[in-house]
Amino acid sequence: MDRERIHRYIYLFGLFILIIGVPTSNFLMSIAQLILLANWLLQFNFKERVLRFWANKDALVYSAIFWICMIGFLHTEDMNEGVNVTRTMLPIFLVPLFLASSKPLSKKEFHFYLGIFIATVVFVTLLGMLASLGIMFEKETNPRHLSMFISSIRLSLMMDIAIAMLIYYALGMENIKHKLLMMIPVVWLLYFLTKLESLTGIVILMVFALATGIYFMIKDKKKIRRFVSIAVVVLIPLTGLFILNYEFKSIKFKTDIKWDDLEKKTANGNYYWHDQTPHTYENGTFVGTYLCLDEIREEWAKRSDRAFDDKSTNVRPVLIRYLASRGLRKDSAGISQLTDQEVKDIENGVTNYLFPVKRGLVSRWYDIKWQFGIYLNGGNPNGHSLTQRFEYWKNAYHVYRDNPVFGVGVGDAETALEDQYLKDDSQMTDEWQLMAHNQYLTFGAQIGTVGLLAILTCFGLLIRTGFRKNATMFLYFMLAMCVSMLFEDSLLTQAGCTLFGAIGGFMLFGREEPI
Repeated sequence: MDRERIHRYIYLFGLFILIIGVPTSNFLMSIAQLILLANWLLQFNFKERVLRFWANKDALVYSAIFWICMIGFLHTEDMNEGVNVTRTMLPIFLVPLFLASSKPLSKKEFHFYLGIFIATVVFVTLLGMLASLGIMFEKETNPRHLSMFISSIRLSLMMDIAIAMLIYYALGMENIKHKLLMMIPVVWLLYFLTKLESLTGIVILMVFALATGIYFMIKDKKKIRRFVSIAVVVLIPLTGLFILNYEFKSIKFKTDIKWDDLEKKTANGNYYWHDQTPHTYENGTFVGTYLCLDEIREEWAKRSDRAFDDKSTNVRPVLIRYLASRGLRKDSAGISQLTDQEVKDIENGVTNYLFPVKRGLVSRWYDIKWQFGIYLNGGNPNGHSLTQRFEYWKNAYHVYRDNPVFGVGVGDAETALEDQYLKDDSQMTDEWQLMAHNQYLTFGAQIGTVGLLAILTCFGLLIRTGFRKNATMFLYFMLAMCVSMLFEDSLLTQAGCTLFGAIGGFMLFGREEPI
């Protein structure tokens, strides 16, 4: 076997490990890139490969995103953090370099790797379902923990991309049976997306639907199909909102309280505490009324091995909210009315008795309204996945506002954000003082307006190329990434940067004809 063929096999093997690693393992992603890098270096024909890479304008634009961010390294004071950020973002440069400077993949190889990506995403979701059922793994009731290897937001993003790929291939098939077979994993991924309760994943799917409808509205010449595409795009979200609103008619969110008329003592003669400070309601019941902590503590100990005051188990706030959701008083009488199953639900973190019945998106919808209710009434957003983002965005914007031109540097952004929390006397506790959770604001804080505009220009050029080359799947990929960056620092993690560099680059210039 000749030397060139050996290097080709190593290259294909490295890509295989990389594609499997993106949905599953930072370790595999790192190993794959080391394999690809070593293979690239050991071929020695650097001039030929660099010229091939330089001739690929799309790969250069991809890599420019990395180098633009590295300009922010020049005025970084915290060099250690700067090096960490550089190492994290390196796949945005390295993977396009490997892809563009190597011989393009054949059509068969290309579709094989896309199939591997889809199969791996489906496999990860199947493991998550086994965890939710308590099969092979400890039973997991928290939807976010159903993503066992990567963050639930990133998994939902990959699921959306996989769904778009499957539908794209299904539409291109003539055999009805093959179309139906392709739709089986689509239905499964859609179902698991509701189990994951990923708001970002649902939003991206709705944006996909809207973009598809707009495309057919512009391109399709037949009035009937144009009308159908518009109707589908409009009716799907409207139908979903109608169903969710119908479900919520059975749930009251607020009642008026006459504090002077509340009873003072429990049936056992102990005094109630009516706490007026929490801004929290459960199914119309104010959580802070009719509290008798001594009775709860004593009676709960008879029903559960988990201590009422143990902060590691978080029983106290969950139990109090659950009792409120049932309309029960927070005393021994209220605890005694709980069933054994309800006790287990509380131990598993269930805060509302409706949640085991109204699962998935309805439960998530309720949680969103509950979070907004607290936040808009001046409550504390700590630990609330949606409303605490408003604090993150505000904090990051203040850092960007104070350093609008070139930012604070890629290595100093984290420190600057931490200092800004102190300057603003933020409600966020140390535990929840996190990064911006918005990649655009993070770019603004790191590299300022100059860098942010340069990055957005690169995104625009890539999207324009996608339209020019009719690269449908790449356009869906970029749409998904751009939407996810509104809610997450997608390019601050190894998984996010590798996903962006590997899957996006793979679609755009992994083969001669992009998809």
